[in-house]
Amino acid sequence: MLLAALALLVAAPFGAAQETGMQAAIRLVQEERYAQALGAAEREVEPIARAQGRVYVLHQAGDLRGALTLGREGLRSHPDDAWLLRECADIALSLHDARLGRELLERLAATGQPGSEAPLLRGYLDGLEALAQKRARALLRARWTVVLGLGAALLALMALAWRASPRP
Repeated sequence: MLLAALALLVAAPFGAAQETGMQAAIRLVQEERYAQALGAAEREVEPIARAQGRVYVLHQAGDLRGALTLGREGLRSHPDDAWLLRECADIALSLHDARLGRELLERLAATGQPGSEAPLLRGYLDGLEALAQKRARALLRARWTVVLGLGAALLALMALAWRASPRP
């Protein structure tokens, strides 16, 4: 037993720290081994680090909806975590969810933590909201155009029918 313990001490470099779940997840994402990275993030001991790791892995893997779902779950137990708030806001805006993006950015700003202003995200949010307003106005114009066009066509058909009807 003592020999096995000594062999482990000799085999391992002196003072080497063991890789955390988050460190392993980041390394595995860089190697594009996402399934293993998610498993490493799940093994993280600290709940906040586990939530951050899971969101990071899914975001990097391209599963934005999954990352946002896990991020919002993490925010339920850690509502003031600036990293989760910023990451979830970024993902929400990537998914063109301006309402959720604004809510998350307001919560982030309310934390008062350094970097909580997220000016790039705010600029993107403003552009996204302006685009949504333009889209809504264009849709309204299109609907009115269709309604007026159908009305004009109906009037033209009624006029033709009236002209074609026999006179007494």
